[in-house]
Amino acid sequence: MNKKIIKFLIVAAAAAAGIVFCFLGTGKKGDVQIMKSSDLSETEYIEETYSEAVPQICIHISGEVMYPGVYYLDTGARLFEAVDMAGGFTENACEDSLNLAAVLEDGQHIYVPDIRITDSGYADDIIQTGDGRININTASLEELKTLPGIGDSRASDIIEYRSRQKFEKIEDIMNISGIKENLFNRIKDLIKV
Repeated sequence: MNKKIIKFLIVAAAAAAGIVFCFLGTGKKGDVQIMKSSDLSETEYIEETYSEAVPQICIHISGEVMYPGVYYLDTGARLFEAVDMAGGFTENACEDSLNLAAVLEDGQHIYVPDIRITDSGYADDIIQTGDGRININTASLEELKTLPGIGDSRASDIIEYRSRQKFEKIEDIMNISGIKENLFNRIKDLIKV
């Protein structure tokens, strides 16, 4: 009989400690309360305060940087921070075409143009919003190759074409050898001028 009473008291004490923890453990937001019990007769609370993580944005940087790609930065980050994360500029980067103090936005695409292209006046839409479309007048070889049906050869042909004349409308891409209506229909929603 004594064993049953002892078990009942232990279970009741544990339940009571759980209820106390639930009611006292609801602190203000940002606080974590950890209950530490050495024995059933004495209960301690240790309060730890943590700071909430700074929200992040996701950006895509490409073109004339050492390591083009997708990067996560803190909200409010500036363009120079994205360039640093991407390993800095290449020797062909047209650094002066960018506002390195610009505040970045989530989903933004930053294209660092080649100085050889900007000297000919074809670089525009340097910083794009997150619409995801590729500007065929400014895209790098690697960016063009992300389009379905566009490999090294066709990407090179696109760059060669735009070095002579700017694409005025997306349909002009069909002037490139090997890009006809079927391929154009596959990529038309992915490109812009």
